Amino acid sequence: MEQIKLFFYNHKSWVYNLQYIFYSLILVVLVTLIDLRIIPVQEFLPDIITMDVALSRSVLTTLAGSLLTITTFTFSTILVILNMYASSFTLRVVENFVNIKITMKVLGIFIGGFFYCITTLIFMQDFFEHQHLIAGTVAIIYSIVCIVYFVRFVQAVLKNFQGVNLIYDIAEEAKVVIANEVEKRSASLSEMIQDEHSCFPIESMKSGYLGIIDIDRIASLLKDHEGFIDIKVKIGEFIGEETILAQIHILKNDITEENIEKLSDCFILQDKKISIYNYRYNLTKLQEIALRAISPGINDPNTAIHCINKIGVLLLPLSQVNSYHIKQEKDTSVEIFYSSHSFEEDMEYLYVPLIEYAKTDLSVIQSILRSFYMIRLSATTRNRKVIDKLAKHIEQKVDDSLSTDFEKQIFMRELEPFKLEQA
Repeated sequence: MEQIKLFFYNHKSWVYNLQYIFYSLILVVLVTLIDLRIIPVQEFLPDIITMDVALSRSVLTTLAGSLLTITTFTFSTILVILNMYASSFTLRVVENFVNIKITMKVLGIFIGGFFYCITTLIFMQDFFEHQHLIAGTVAIIYSIVCIVYFVRFVQAVLKNFQGVNLIYDIAEEAKVVIANEVEKRSASLSEMIQDEHSCFPIESMKSGYLGIIDIDRIASLLKDHEGFIDIKVKIGEFIGEETILAQIHILKNDITEENIEKLSDCFILQDKKISIYNYRYNLTKLQEIALRAISPGINDPNTAIHCINKIGVLLLPLSQVNSYHIKQEKDTSVEIFYSSHSFEEDMEYLYVPLIEYAKTDLSVIQSILRSFYMIRLSATTRNRKVIDKLAKHIEQKVDDSLSTDFEKQIFMRELEPFKLEQA
């Protein structure tokens, strides 16, 4: 099931295009059967929606050319937007526009309309010569639907040209994945217990980014064994060949080489990261947008501050859970343990580069410290210590970079809440 989801995620554009071509094929068959009087509904239709053959051919020919032209124009528009995304934000946010449903649907609808017009013209033979048909009327209705979708596409383009809307979409997508991660962590407070079971390593047979771990298949392969499996890698990590993916600890020494290979196939590697299971990926996008915004070439601190605020809000749920060890509950005697990134690792991964690049920009540093304080208010005691450590790191990193006493005074005022809490 997980592999099917991953396949659909990686081929969404193809799925949508083929879907609308398939709908067009069904429409062609249905309209042809009606025009051939095989489906006897013509007598119930008003004369106004039927056309003679000459007019139908003219309409279909005109619409076929128009739909092909607008398809080319739409594709060119998509390429311009992708180039704008890559140059203004980061290469990783390009997929955010591509994966918008209207972007994937609009090309499929236009291609499907072109397919309908051309195919209907092929089936329009001489025996239709003295009959009235609905093929042209259906084509006109289809063209109206195309116009509606094109207007929606234009609105999506205008909306996503604005950086604030892009940041909002990334944050909303990240919120769902993080909520799922927090739920798993909250339900899996038990940690793995080491014992004297026989140990078998599972090695990677290829390299790539870890996209999905097929837990259901692992449980199925190990249903006749007793023990536990310790997964050593994390979702989103780059895995090299012969890297140890996991270690199986079982009572009986009866794991075959074939079983090991099947278990290795449960760790699905690919050439790019995906966001549906990797909660860090969208956080990384926000971090990269912030880093580019505070670079000297762009110098847009307000965008960076907005991204930092969003990162702080998204990290709030993670700060409320100490555990990052996830026990997968399956109907099997083999327990499956997976260790995600700890809150400390997430904070260091996201904020240390921002602190380094923004140490001379007081407004961005202020937003980072305020983000820390917001997270700290609801964080656990252990995670508060992590935040305090990073606040201390900011103090050491930034104090010497401020040029005036007034800036240092503002900076110390932002640090004051952390010192009061520590006292």
